[in-house]
Amino acid sequence: MGIADELPGAVKDSALVHKEKGNEYFRKHHYHNAIVEYTTSLEIRPDKLVFGNRAQSYINLKKWSEALMDCNRALQLDDKLTKALYRRAIALDALGLHQMAVADLDRLIGITNDPAAHAMKEKIGNKQNVPQVILPEVSKGEEFGGEDEPWVECEIKRVGEVASTSETLPTAGSVPVELAQPESLSRPTVFADFETAYSKLRAWPEDFAEYCLSVPTSKIRFLFDGLFETRHLQLFLSGLKKLDLTSRTDQLQAFLGVLSRVDGIPMAVLLLEDEEQEFLSDLLKPLDAGHPDVRESFGL
Repeated sequence: MGIADELPGAVKDSALVHKEKGNEYFRKHHYHNAIVEYTTSLEIRPDKLVFGNRAQSYINLKKWSEALMDCNRALQLDDKLTKALYRRAIALDALGLHQMAVADLDRLIGITNDPAAHAMKEKIGNKQNVPQVILPEVSKGEEFGGEDEPWVECEIKRVGEVASTSETLPTAGSVPVELAQPESLSRPTVFADFETAYSKLRAWPEDFAEYCLSVPTSKIRFLFDGLFETRHLQLFLSGLKKLDLTSRTDQLQAFLGVLSRVDGIPMAVLLLEDEEQEFLSDLLKPLDAGHPDVRESFGL
């Protein structure tokens, strides 16, 4: 019996309603609204097809990194999902990761011998991966509005920017309100617990780093395989910069050693900023002598 079979009928029906609303918006080319509905559906019940649909919406908006992450999630649920493989190849190719795209196309060809996969592989040819992937800044208003829809202007932070501990949130009247310290969080037992902690601790990166380090090394791969993304790694590294690590070198190195074996971690590292990659590289130096493979596993 799968997770979906164990869910109450009302929950499944609610997820389906939002999925169908997303599909309707998608057919009208209102991709931003489709993403909102797909996201609501996924919050109720994770579904490989909805992840795939949201990935296609992101592709149509040329939001390649978001599409890539959704394809990863869909393939985590079904590693032979052909549409997710093809969509991930599109996103990888658009990001300049041509060889990785070809690897997905080869997998797809091995499953279905899809003519579209052959055509895309021929188009990519012998292109090599770009040495670095640059994520563009999000433009003002870019996150809102779709075709034939009114635009709502909104200030959007640069991708990956983390709020500082002194940051305040404005009210409608522009009166600053101090951020409340989050309550203590128990160790995660499933990835949803970790995602909740990420959401609650975004303004306190050092607390998030502490939370990550509290995860038993025996549980890291179970929790994070295919799901640990650049945004999680960015907040973790930002938090480490604020912690005194002199007394916890062994704990940190043990965590990084296992994290290096998590499925999808090289992609998460690849999308980091240069400064973040350099900081991670410095953290790995104590492991270089005894475990030189760790750095390579991180893609550094």
